[in-house]
Amino acid sequence: MKDKRIDELINILKTTTDEDTRRRAAQGLGQIGTGNETAILALVKFLETTTHFYILNPAAESLGKIGKGNETAISALVKLLETSTDVGPRIGAAQGLGKIGQGNETAISALVKLLETSTDEFTRILAAESLGKIGKDNETAISALVKLLETSTDEDTRKRAAQGLGEIGKGNETAILALVKFLETTTHFYILNPAAESLGKIGQGNETAISALVKLLETSTDVGPRIGAAQGLVQIGKDNETAISALVKLLETSTNEFTRKRAAESLGKIGKGNETAISALVNLLKTPTDKSTRSQAVKSLGQIGKDNKTAISALVNLLEITTDEDIRILAAQSLGQIGKDNETAISALVNLLETSTDESTRRQAAESLGQIGKDNETAISALVKLLETTTDEFTRIQAAKSLNQIGKDNETAISALVNLLETTTDESTRILAAESLGQIAKDNETAISALVNLLETTTDESTRILAAESLGQIGKDNETAISALVNLLETTTD
Repeated sequence: MKDKRIDELINILKTTTDEDTRRRAAQGLGQIGTGNETAILALVKFLETTTHFYILNPAAESLGKIGKGNETAISALVKLLETSTDVGPRIGAAQGLGKIGQGNETAISALVKLLETSTDEFTRILAAESLGKIGKDNETAISALVKLLETSTDEDTRKRAAQGLGEIGKGNETAILALVKFLETTTHFYILNPAAESLGKIGQGNETAISALVKLLETSTDVGPRIGAAQGLVQIGKDNETAISALVKLLETSTNEFTRKRAAESLGKIGKGNETAISALVNLLKTPTDKSTRSQAVKSLGQIGKDNKTAISALVNLLEITTDEDIRILAAQSLGQIGKDNETAISALVNLLETSTDESTRRQAAESLGQIGKDNETAISALVKLLETTTDEFTRIQAAKSLNQIGKDNETAISALVNLLETTTDESTRILAAESLGQIAKDNETAISALVNLLETTTDESTRILAAESLGQIGKDNETAISALVNLLETTTD
């Protein structure tokens, strides 16, 4: 359906003489005219006929919003770049091309030319930014940004060139070497950080790039560049021993807690199963350190320490010695990620479940047991006990959920839930027990009989509904279950 508002705005653009009104009309088309040929052509014609720079800028920006991939729109913006002598319209055209000229050679060439000829640094910055958006893998665009990085004396311009290379130069040797050279020669920390991050984006697995980032980690005395190098290594140094060793060294030698935290975070992303990384994080737990850094070390162990006895022991020990509930929760969470079927981890979580008075901690312990304690009698018994004794609704729900995950067809779990069903006077607990039986007790006669009895005796409608649903899940082809459900249909008035 044709949008009448577009026609109205175009008419205003053509007929009114008030510049503010025309400006708002151009901006309006940019908001509602996406892909509309009539709106695009109107803005193109406007760019060709008006000379008022006050309106040219917003008109160019609007064309950039609605003319993605449109050759007529791109050509009009390129022409504006080449013919206008005012900074404002050229900026608008450069920004517009950055939105609609993806992969377009004409747009890329025009922006490169603007970089080479403009004497206005802000215009050059925006041209570089637009190239970073539309020039992916384009050699012309990459070469232009490399040249800008090497020749500009303006730090903001060089920063934008470095960032642009990080957006379009993935795997490109020219871009990688330019950034490496830049890291080796510049001393301006303001640009070192984004340059390091850009190298991380485009230099995956590249030993030259990794070596440059490691060198920056080791030699820089500023926090920003070191953090940038750490982030860069995360992106390109997965499983790389050189990168891991450098981050470990940073963790051990830096006195800046934010830097140490970032190093710990980075190890958690690239050091999966790596003994050096795991040992460094474990050592960090043993030494006095900032809470946020320690928290990150715990999280990172949960990311890289799967089935690792050293990591598991360290987290278990932390559970036992710390009084900080936030740290205990994180340690329990990490054990749930790395301690599958590990008796030490399971015992520690059960102990936490039984001794902690903090409900959030107990909930996390229950959740982690549901992740690592499948068919484990100790874990199942602890969750059943928690289900029976907790007065916290959310903890009870988590206990039931975890029991569903690890107690399938387990007689201990089924018997405990049946007993809970028959002895509790709390309806919400009975509902959870009935629901859990429906998840874990398929074809189990004891469970089926208990649910049939509940169906026949409860006066609570919600409990009856859950009992019926659970019977339907576990009592397929079971005569007792079928008879009970048929009887329910025949006798209920609801």
